[in-house]
Amino acid sequence: MKRNNNIRLAVYLFKDKCANCYVAYCPSLNLSGYDHTQASAKRDFLYVLNEYLSEQIEKGTLAEDLVEHGWTVTEDGVIAPTFNAMYKAKGSQLRDIIQTHIDPVPERVVRSVLIDMGMTRQDFINIMRKI
Repeated sequence: MKRNNNIRLAVYLFKDKCANCYVAYCPSLNLSGYDHTQASAKRDFLYVLNEYLSEQIEKGTLAEDLVEHGWTVTEDGVIAPTFNAMYKAKGSQLRDIIQTHIDPVPERVVRSVLIDMGMTRQDFINIMRKI
């Protein structure tokens, strides 16, 4: 039986005006790549992701590391942490990004993120009220 090894990751691309660069960030793995163009930031992220996966697989610690990042690992596969869990996690870069963003995040970006996470606007508002 062939096992499906595909995992869907939400990766967000934004411009960091302070550092004058683009950042590609995956909150569920707490990995990022950056560079001066969107395309090169994406390439850098893919390089970082590949290095992360290669190292974890080589050491035999991928499942353990995913759990440390809030993932649920079962015999049937893995489940990424929820937005709420990632936001509340100790040392959360996601929280830092949201709270320190200089300019308001454009509504289209917020809608795109909510769609990727399978959340409605009201779900998001309810989560933010609990924090």
